[in-house]
Amino acid sequence: MPLSPYIEPYYPLSKIRTGLYTKGGEFVPYFRTSDEYVGLYHELPNGDYWTESIPTEGKSIRIVPKRFEASADVIRYNQIRQRPENQYISPIQKFPYIGDDDRQTGFIFRFFVQKRNSPENTIIEVDGEQYKTINGQNYPGISNLVWNNCTIQWQIAGDYAEQLNRNAVMKAEINFPGIQKYLANYLEFWK
Repeated sequence: MPLSPYIEPYYPLSKIRTGLYTKGGEFVPYFRTSDEYVGLYHELPNGDYWTESIPTEGKSIRIVPKRFEASADVIRYNQIRQRPENQYISPIQKFPYIGDDDRQTGFIFRFFVQKRNSPENTIIEVDGEQYKTINGQNYPGISNLVWNNCTIQWQIAGDYAEQLNRNAVMKAEINFPGIQKYLANYLEFWK
């Protein structure tokens, strides 16, 4: 694979999520969207993804989430109707990063999506960057026509964290079935 024409921005290693791995189906190289990426990667604080377990000058290549592939029939229909191709992407599971600022405030926001046609079996936790892309207008991002979404304020400090988290999850369960099973540990990330 040739080197990326894009230069990876510098961030301290402590701010980078390293040692991540994809089995495929999630990412493609930024400048060659026909190839699928399989292997180690890392995520920068700005939400960009790069190959290699840690930043490696001259070797890391920028990768981007793979878009849903439309069938030939859907592509032909859109051409006839003069509609653009599907711009939606699949959500990619991301666990929260807890920073020093979060510890001081005592809480974080957690973001979730679930398939509307199979709610209890498809809950995925995503990061704030992916969550901001949720739309129903065929813009690049996660489709709100396919994916239901939910945000939970999650307490990571304080005497009543467990009870506050339990209450937040029970409230979310009303419109987001299955979240109680997914978030069974109400003291997750608590210190």
